Amino acid sequence: MSAPMEHALAHHRPAGDARPARATATELLVRFGALHRGRRLALGAGELRLPLGASVALVGANGAGKSTLLMAMAGVLTPRGGRATVEGPGGPLPSTGYVPQRPAFPAWLPLRDVLRLHDAPAESLDVLGPPAGRGALLARRAGELSGGQTQALAAAIVLHRCDPLVLLDEPFAGVDLARRAALQTLVAERRRRQPASVLVLSSHVAADLDALCDWVVVLRAHRCVFAGPRSALGIAGTFAARLAALTG
Repeated sequence: MSAPMEHALAHHRPAGDARPARATATELLVRFGALHRGRRLALGAGELRLPLGASVALVGANGAGKSTLLMAMAGVLTPRGGRATVEGPGGPLPSTGYVPQRPAFPAWLPLRDVLRLHDAPAESLDVLGPPAGRGALLARRAGELSGGQTQALAAAIVLHRCDPLVLLDEPFAGVDLARRAALQTLVAERRRRQPASVLVLSSHVAADLDALCDWVVVLRAHRCVFAGPRSALGIAGTFAARLAALTG
């Protein structure tokens, strides 16, 4: 998805910036104040403009503020931690799908009720096994799943929903190769099914981001240092090397 090169600038708005104060018809506008984890500054105040339909790689070194930003965008950061607002062409978004680094479901809850709780279809369970096994899985309790299975199911549930914004924090961590491939397929299917939705994916695995993302946001030293199309990174070296050069 092509985009004007002005999007490849850092997110700070200098005095006299003529860009509109609200989201345009083709983007999501993310604004956030200073974000903290405890007493530590995680990310300075700023804004991001993400094109509708983008699959966004959110990258940065450990402690750069990736998880904190996603939590703020999802509205689950503690009040003292700060807040973010996300608006689309029609104003605030009606809903946001979010999967944290270590998702969890109530251990005693059958998976059929997990799906009902999150308004997700039974097809979400196919990330755990073939469709023929759905009946047995529906009766299985969430506490019987491994950490990787829980991670994969949480991501699958969100990807099957119709939220205009999806935030995935390290969705492939601890997930085996078969489920990793299944989740990548779900991402591609979702983008075809909902071409205007925005996906933000945080990962330290460049190969996953390379396969799935066309837009890049880089956090370093408590601020955003790059936000733009991956084409603006240039073509020299591997995708991983280009990201490493920006993340420091």
